[in-house]
Amino acid sequence: MESFAVRGEELFTLREFVSLFEVVSGYKIKAQWGARIYRNREMMEPWLGELLPHWQPSIPLREGLARLNRHV
Repeated sequence: MESFAVRGEELFTLREFVSLFEVVSGYKIKAQWGARIYRNREMMEPWLGELLPHWQPSIPLREGLARLNRHV
């Protein structure tokens, strides 16, 4: 069995993603970055496996977040 990743070209840290969400949605996320110690089993780096051949996102992340926000 093979495993493939599906993602856009641009990668975001969690902080960058939350910041983008705040800008697009107008909501402020009350994140307490570093408030607790990370555990060994927590995944701190995204899996960057081989991309699924011939796949690409049809909607940019910023636009997708804006669309999602309109439906909430």
